[in-house]
Amino acid sequence: MPEKKCTGDCIKCSLQQQIYCSAQYSYVMRDLLMKINEKLDKLTMAPANIINPLETQEGSGVENRGPQLLQ
Repeated sequence: MPEKKCTGDCIKCSLQQQIYCSAQYSYVMRDLLMKINEKLDKLTMAPANIINPLETQEGSGVENRGPQLLQ
């Protein structure tokens, strides 16, 4: 029996084949979503280690001293 290849045109396939394909795609998508969710969880924990240079930090030695520095 010759092996059939998926053309991506589901309308040409039988209802049973369409149901099978949708179940397989759903299973694959579930695994992908779980992996994406794990990566997002890691990213949401990471910002604690990132220093934002736009925020003012007390005692950082970068205080604004005014125009006297330009003289």
